[in-house]
Amino acid sequence: MRRGYDTVFSIHAKLLGQLASARAVGTYERKLGALTKADLLIIDDFGLKPMRSGQDEDFHDIIADRYERRSKSITSDLDFSEWNDAFHNKLLGAVTLDRISTSNLAIFCPSRAVLVLPLRGALVMSSGQDSGQFGREK
Repeated sequence: MRRGYDTVFSIHAKLLGQLASARAVGTYERKLGALTKADLLIIDDFGLKPMRSGQDEDFHDIIADRYERRSKSITSDLDFSEWNDAFHNKLLGAVTLDRISTSNLAIFCPSRAVLVLPLRGALVMSSGQDSGQFGREK
């Protein structure tokens, strides 16, 4: 019998810092496992600070391990077309963003005052030019 819904919330930069600390003390796999197993992972302020070398690999690991298995919600003040700029490794960024956007609902809105419901896949909120459009990312 399942006892509840496990949700993890973190600011993007803080989450990457926690993973770097976990790697330094030898608990990276355990930390990554906890992020992978949570029913819903909410990552706020994606791309507010560009990722440094290695951080983009950690972020990719999170997304890859959750891909088509668990729900995730990612918020950003960037337009989705600008998300790849946050990655140090642009090829890794393209692959990671493909996994985020493939078969997932994206909501673009000018305000962060949006009710976020747990959805299978990624919920993307942005204040970009596409504000007010609702639909599936292709």
